[in-house]
Amino acid sequence: MLTKPHPRPWRVVVVLLVIGLIASSCGDDNSGDETSADGTVAADGTVASDPGGSGAGGATVTIGIEQFDFEQELVCIALGGAVSGTFRNDEGVEVSIDVPPEDWETSTTGDWEAPSLTLRDERDEMNWRIFEAGPDLVATYPDADGAVVTNFSVDGSHATGNGMAIDTFAITRAGVEGVEAPQPVPVTFGFECS
Repeated sequence: MLTKPHPRPWRVVVVLLVIGLIASSCGDDNSGDETSADGTVAADGTVASDPGGSGAGGATVTIGIEQFDFEQELVCIALGGAVSGTFRNDEGVEVSIDVPPEDWETSTTGDWEAPSLTLRDERDEMNWRIFEAGPDLVATYPDADGAVVTNFSVDGSHATGNGMAIDTFAITRAGVEGVEAPQPVPVTFGFECS
């Protein structure tokens, strides 16, 4: 049986072209401009401005005395005074940070949750580290009391903050493998959406 050819093949081509353009615009912006936002976080958790004007997003997180710089923005969105982002560095360490609007606790809508942070460091297969801070964590792990983001600020698509984080992977191993229960450690962060 012969089938009739599609009456308007150009429509299929246009739809595929539009889908391709949308998909290509949703990736990493490797425009060749290597200027970064200096990637440093001051002691107060603020991120340096972008001196090159490239608009490059990124994040810096310091846990205890260890600093992690994240250049690759996986997803980042600023909406309604809130900023949320997930970033990865060249070593495969990943961080997700969610910061509500500064007035989230007095919001009449009740749509906002407390700020939170999760840093996954799986570089050493025998010693993963998963640092977390946030109220859901404290509800799940009673030993994580105090592991919360205590201060933060939002300026457009840029957020900074600090608090305490705890290695939840170490909590799950504590006692079982002779590992001592971890204690919360200071955390500071700064990030900006591109």
